[in-house]
Amino acid sequence: MAALNPSDETKQPEAAGPAARQHTVNIGDSAIVGVAVAGDVHGSVTVQYPDLPPLPPVDQTAAEAAFAQLPVDAVPDVARTLPAGSRMPYQPNAVFTGRDDELRAVAAALAAGDANVISTGIGGVGKTSLAIEAAWRYGPHFLGGVFWVNCAEAVNIPSEIAQCGGPGGLRLAGMAGLSLDDQVRLVRAEWARETPRLLIFDNCEAVLDELAFLPEWLRRAPQIAVLATSREPLNFAGEAVLLLGGLPTGPA
Repeated sequence: MAALNPSDETKQPEAAGPAARQHTVNIGDSAIVGVAVAGDVHGSVTVQYPDLPPLPPVDQTAAEAAFAQLPVDAVPDVARTLPAGSRMPYQPNAVFTGRDDELRAVAAALAAGDANVISTGIGGVGKTSLAIEAAWRYGPHFLGGVFWVNCAEAVNIPSEIAQCGGPGGLRLAGMAGLSLDDQVRLVRAEWARETPRLLIFDNCEAVLDELAFLPEWLRRAPQIAVLATSREPLNFAGEAVLLLGGLPTGPA
């Protein structure tokens, strides 16, 4: 979250205990309003979004046809764009190489409707890079959008999900003025619609408890494909686990 500037503060009447202040923080085209106690953001946070035209509805027949054509044998080229409404903060790596077998394994799991986990005990082996590459190669087959959620810190997961419904994502009507919890509920309700979507949860190993809702939620929304990166399996029902090792090295 951006630092709170003194010019953004509006003092409230004094109350017993620590001084309470309301903050409005402008970040790009958004404003985050919250209450700070003793210098820390505390309590409900509301994100005010600018007025943007809604995205056109997704043609369900076209969406189902696009998903049915997801390739599982040949690795497609990197896409130039992702479907409208996607939230993908990372661009593909122009020098990505050596993971065609793993990409095909990811594609097969996504096409089968499994929750796919890239799992390894080694940090830095390339789980996130593989997920980014998969998003840009297979994302066009999910016309409902591709949505990246950074799970590195549990406290930020609700905000990450809420941003998927904001101006840089689905542009959902009614987001302005809602509490963060209600924004998350609105995004999850939209994700649960029948249109195929790809949700990517990155760095899940430290937040397994926070993601405990996913198995039951996915059971009710089988059209959603999940790609998660983690150092250990998430233990979802029907989970497809890909153990990612280091890249092979050539002769010295």
